[in-house]
Amino acid sequence: IKITGKLSSNATSEAYGVYSTAMGVGASKNIDLTGLDMIVSSEKATGVLIEGSSNITIAKSNYDISGKSTTAVKGHVDWMGNVPTKFIIKNNNFTLKGTDNNNNVLYFGKASDVTVTKNNITSKKGSEININSTKKAKITDNYIVIGSDIFGDNAVITTESDTVVKNNMPYVTKVKFTKIANVPYANNVTISGILTSASGKNLENTNLQLTLNNKTVNIKTAKGGKFTYTTKATTMGTNNVTVSYKGNSNYGKVTAKTTFKVVKQNLTVKINKISSVVYKNNVTVSGTFADANGRGIANTLLQVKINSKSVNVKTGSGGKFTYTTKATTVGTNNVTVSYNGNTNYNKVSKKTAFKVTKQSLNVKINPIKTVVYKDNVTISGKLTDGNGKVIMNTLLKVKINGKTFNAKTNDKGVYTLTTKATTSGKNNVTVSYAGNANYNKVSAKSTFTVTKKAVVSYINNVKKSNGKITVTGKFTDSDKKVLMNSLVKVTINGKSANAKTNDKGVFTYTTNAPSGTIKLTVGYAGNDNYKSYTSPTLSLTV
Repeated sequence: IKITGKLSSNATSEAYGVYSTAMGVGASKNIDLTGLDMIVSSEKATGVLIEGSSNITIAKSNYDISGKSTTAVKGHVDWMGNVPTKFIIKNNNFTLKGTDNNNNVLYFGKASDVTVTKNNITSKKGSEININSTKKAKITDNYIVIGSDIFGDNAVITTESDTVVKNNMPYVTKVKFTKIANVPYANNVTISGILTSASGKNLENTNLQLTLNNKTVNIKTAKGGKFTYTTKATTMGTNNVTVSYKGNSNYGKVTAKTTFKVVKQNLTVKINKISSVVYKNNVTVSGTFADANGRGIANTLLQVKINSKSVNVKTGSGGKFTYTTKATTVGTNNVTVSYNGNTNYNKVSKKTAFKVTKQSLNVKINPIKTVVYKDNVTISGKLTDGNGKVIMNTLLKVKINGKTFNAKTNDKGVYTLTTKATTSGKNNVTVSYAGNANYNKVSAKSTFTVTKKAVVSYINNVKKSNGKITVTGKFTDSDKKVLMNSLVKVTINGKSANAKTNDKGVFTYTTNAPSGTIKLTVGYAGNDNYKSYTSPTLSLTV
């Protein structure tokens, strides 16, 4: 027979919660009373009455017995002499609220093999646990308080020499934990509670043993019976806590357990402000990697992503990280610093942006030497960025006066343009770069001087015929290049006339031949590009 659940019995003069009898034939046995919540109220109130029945289990139950005369459990022979045997009474709470001092909280008369252990037995009034003519009784490890002066082992009376009575304490000891909320990994966790007797007395200055998972420490209760232990939460998931009290002559030993969970720690990434940077200059992404409490986390790989390029960066002391690279994209650059998380930490990411502006350039024009008209002039220089680094393979515009040429920088950033000097005097030079998506436009100006070219006029032949004199010659520049379609002045005896050169630079002049000796010169008046010239005087007799 098994009886469990809630049970209530009320009567005026006499009431029982459970009543079992062998009815004289000894057939009542194997009674299991486990998990009962029993309330019995009467002038004479008994929780369980066993007459002659055997194999009785009373366990893990709560009994509330009230009345004038109260008994929690009573077992004795029935009217036919059947002996009740094999009682196991364990892990129960018996609360008796009787007003008569003559009732027994537990009574066994002419029974056998009775075990009463690990029960909490309290009675407002009453007499002892009575073992009367009952063999093989064991009353151990109970917490017994009857009235104000009967408790512990002294609460048991027996007529038999084989009755075992030991380790019965006058007061139940209780440990009540303060609920522990989920704790983030690596945060402090505080395990606290209070140690009291069953009556609510706070047990101060009492040594306890606390075991967290596999680590055991000794702690002591403080004022009000409170205990506290704080440590780092370093084990993810469910953490098991056990607090034990060994007991003493007055208070029973107790062990209580609780658990708490350690959850992943939240993290933070702080990215320091990134100032605008010039194209191709260095840009530094830096910041701090910390937990939710601001504690920096060192030696951890973070992913730093700038636009579409990702690199791994390890944090240093205090969780600080730094990554430096070239700024290669003009405009807004997007930065993401992230951590993928692990068994102890949640993943986290932080975003920011910085701007890259166009790089300024410098174009240098080397000093240009003065040249002679129609000679080659060389314009050269160097194209560099704002940091002095050469810009190679780049087309520049070189404008000389109003004419534009192209010049390309080599692998050293040097450009060179050689052309003919076609304008005498001051020549204006502008070297410029139009700019692109990454570089600003730039230009530089300079000048050079072109001097007039020297000329030479040669007299090749002078003939007289038929009263006429014919002078022929050649007109060239100082490089012996013929000057065509140019007027050469021929002067004979102080009288001058012009002769025009042909496409070979040859001129011919014919005039009436004077008599006697003549003095002959040829010359050129000069212009913007050529110097004037007069040949040495040639004296002839015709």
